[in-house]
Amino acid sequence: MKIRNKTVGQQVEGVLEKANPLAGCNSKSFARQLRALGQALERFRFSAFDVKIEDGSYLVVVKANPISRHPNITSIECQIDLPFSQEEIERFDWHGKKRRQDSSKMPDPYSVSQILRGAGFYLDHRSVANLMEISLKEKCVTVCYETREGRLEHTEHDFEYFYDCWINIYLRQSHRPKPLHRALWS
Repeated sequence: MKIRNKTVGQQVEGVLEKANPLAGCNSKSFARQLRALGQALERFRFSAFDVKIEDGSYLVVVKANPISRHPNITSIECQIDLPFSQEEIERFDWHGKKRRQDSSKMPDPYSVSQILRGAGFYLDHRSVANLMEISLKEKCVTVCYETREGRLEHTEHDFEYFYDCWINIYLRQSHRPKPLHRALWS
């Protein structure tokens, strides 16, 4: 884990890399990979973060202002970088699958893993060449990706939209009829 402090005058890294996160994982979907990443992130209880794809690996960037218990001390913004390799994502997926097989309870559709899974489901139904960044902040998910045609797509949806994605995933897996509400891929 790398921790960087951002103070006035320091340059902040913000370049998005164009790497295919599925390199080496031909049969894996964005929904599956992002759910596994979300399961790993849930223990940290981050409320806002960015997920960037760099060299085929996921980089989770969390920015926080540490709260000082002393009124005379001002805090500085702290950035935490959490890199995850494809192998780690596969391991998270395997452990998550084992836990899900042993549990009969329904998952929380608003958990980080399920919101990221919904974002992955959204991406799996798009013409995505390169996933560039996903941001979670203030009950919104922003997705930035490059299409196979070379266009840069940027979309923002609230958690309710990804809840609808989650419902569709859940109904597909349980072989129930599809809901009659709005189409999710429009």
